[in-house]
Amino acid sequence: MSGQPREQVQLRRGIDGVCLLSVRSSLRLWRAFSEEYSITVAHTGYGSWSYRQRQWRTGEGWLMLMEPGEVHVTLDVRHPADFDVLLIDPVWMRQLFVELWDTEHVHFKTGEIWHPALHRALCSWIAAVHRSTPELLLASQLRGNMLSLLQLTAERGAHRERAAMHPRIARAHHLLRQVPRGEPSHSVAEIAREVGMHPDALCHGFRRQYGLSPKKFQACVRVAAGRGLLLQGPTAELPSLASVASHLGYCDQSHMAREFRALLGSAPSHLARAVGGWRD
Repeated sequence: MSGQPREQVQLRRGIDGVCLLSVRSSLRLWRAFSEEYSITVAHTGYGSWSYRQRQWRTGEGWLMLMEPGEVHVTLDVRHPADFDVLLIDPVWMRQLFVELWDTEHVHFKTGEIWHPALHRALCSWIAAVHRSTPELLLASQLRGNMLSLLQLTAERGAHRERAAMHPRIARAHHLLRQVPRGEPSHSVAEIAREVGMHPDALCHGFRRQYGLSPKKFQACVRVAAGRGLLLQGPTAELPSLASVASHLGYCDQSHMAREFRALLGSAPSHLARAVGGWRD
């Protein structure tokens, strides 16, 4: 759109177990999947999004919550949005669950919350990350913020909507989250055959449950896996972007880059440079 500022996306490490995705001037209709807990801190903009078969309205000052394996689909954006997303390792969160409730089986009972004091506290933490505040101080501050958030929004047990999901759709969701190593992802027809559904019925049921097609969900899963590998840094097995692309079943590095830009808003090379040590 002419006259609109260009979208800016930056992904960086916050502390051990927590990454920070910073997005500015975005009019993108995001389709977000993560194997981590995600807390979105909205600064500006206004729009709506789909999550857990519900439509939510959000804007400046709201916090949006998502659990591992779930999908957030942006439906519309009325104004360019500025927001930050905390991507939190499930192991990190489960330690807090045990501390509060003596169990790891906890879920968010809502998809968003309006809480100005907590929003300000998380904005302060994000600013501290960008100032390169010592990690020990960042970890302590975030732990306090997350304990407050969990006391407001979480409860024991599995989410009722997830527990009530059609078992074949749930099985397909599980299979689609598996990323084949070194080979192309399974086709939707193969997944449908595995769960005993017609491909059209699977696509309809899956879209109704998650707001996007199985194929698009599969692409989101693979990009999330690639992001995780790049953030871990290069290894003897995966020393380069080309090796990561091959490991994830992309036909080539350019294919991986296109999916990253389409779904994450940034090329894998940008993340690799921020982490350091990767070969092109």
